[in-house]
Amino acid sequence: MILAGYTAKDEYLGPKVSGLITDFFDATAWIWEYTQPQMWNELKGIVKAVDHYNFTMAHAIYMNSCYEIVAWCSSIVSKQEDGTIIHTRNLDYGFEDIMRNISYIGTFVKDGKVLFKTVMFGGLPGVFTGMRPGAFSMSIDTRRFNRNPLGIFENMFMLFAGYEQAGTLFRNTLTDCADFDCAYNYLKNKPISGFVYYILAGTKDDEGVVIARKRFGEAHEDRLDTANGKWFLVQTNSDEWKQPGHQKGCTDRCAAAESRMLALGRTNLNLTSQEQKVHLTFPVLNVHTLFNTQFIPAQSYMVTTPMDYNPTAEDLAGPYKDDQPPDIREVLQPIYEWYSMFRPLVDGLLFASKMMQMNPY
Repeated sequence: MILAGYTAKDEYLGPKVSGLITDFFDATAWIWEYTQPQMWNELKGIVKAVDHYNFTMAHAIYMNSCYEIVAWCSSIVSKQEDGTIIHTRNLDYGFEDIMRNISYIGTFVKDGKVLFKTVMFGGLPGVFTGMRPGAFSMSIDTRRFNRNPLGIFENMFMLFAGYEQAGTLFRNTLTDCADFDCAYNYLKNKPISGFVYYILAGTKDDEGVVIARKRFGEAHEDRLDTANGKWFLVQTNSDEWKQPGHQKGCTDRCAAAESRMLALGRTNLNLTSQEQKVHLTFPVLNVHTLFNTQFIPAQSYMVTTPMDYNPTAEDLAGPYKDDQPPDIREVLQPIYEWYSMFRPLVDGLLFASKMMQMNPY
């Protein structure tokens, strides 16, 4: 199924774009052995376990770099009147049929005790949904692309320079941090390779925050503030604090979630009502939703339910649309055209790169 997930990415992106990306990673994957040694060794083990000629180290690294390309999500943190902090999230992904089949619950154990729990994808060591029992829960939402395609290569440069992926920092936070404050400082300050939103929920007071990340530090932060009426936070895939416009503002999925949270009201708020009245309604729930996860960190509660939903005619006729991030195939088209012009030079660099690779994978 890991191989199927890799093949599905190729089918989604199409032969032109997937060929461009494959050539890029064929030429550069070897660098990871020196700049990302932990990830290199984990992926090396996965490649060895898959044991298929069409799944090399370059393919594994390519697959692990695609979360930001074809993922978009919705997360909500809220605080009940009794002070309980709850956290729910939908994870949406392209080629959803394949990704549902390689999703699994991961439990990480240290010294015989559960350290943290996650929802993961086969072949991807990074984590995007998880909880440290009794301490905090976290989710990642993709932060929408800049339509400048060079932004994607800036992300790749950061990776090859040794900076962590967003999902790697997520896993390291779950591993290293035993409380909300530690997790908050990790997620806010540590450099990462690309732009995401980290959604973090704790166990007491107003421990709920959405951190909009740029590569070095935060771009924006939104916290629970129940004393001033802010008893929930909604985050999808746009900078909701900005005025509505291209990839900005709280529109469609975000607007639907906010409207339904307000209609629900804090008096009626609990984990079930937040899920049923908000997360399981269109377009927060949509055809691309793989699963819904519910957390109550203080109670060490985490439940994930697979989703397979087709919108009804009534859904599609409603006021809200399923606002997905820009199609990556459109974003990469200018780069593909440039690449085609310089293909002979690139082929020469590919050959030289392969000659330099010492590892048979």
